[in-house]
Amino acid sequence: MVILAQTGLIALIAVIAYVRVGGIGLKSAIAGGVAALLSTLITLRRARVAGAMVETSPNTTMAVLYWGFFQKVAVVSLVILAGWKLFDLDPLYIFVSLGVAQLAYLAPLIRA
Repeated sequence: MVILAQTGLIALIAVIAYVRVGGIGLKSAIAGGVAALLSTLITLRRARVAGAMVETSPNTTMAVLYWGFFQKVAVVSLVILAGWKLFDLDPLYIFVSLGVAQLAYLAPLIRA
């Protein structure tokens, strides 16, 4: 549900960015969206691993969750940095797309 909502929000921001500033806005919004989707996928994967381990080793479970958080921060930072510095994308649309995509976590609350 969250990934589908994120994809829709990313597409919406990408279209708005394309209309406002052209191709560079589109690419920037997609880069921010990729960062958001990667963050969500890492969270999902780590939560599943931690859930499977919770009964056997609570300490290891916390280590798995902390490692997942570190991975999220590293991956999102690298995607933003690569888009901004290597591909000369507009950082405004990278951050807007990333931020708006995170609003998709509210989708299950709205539906209820």
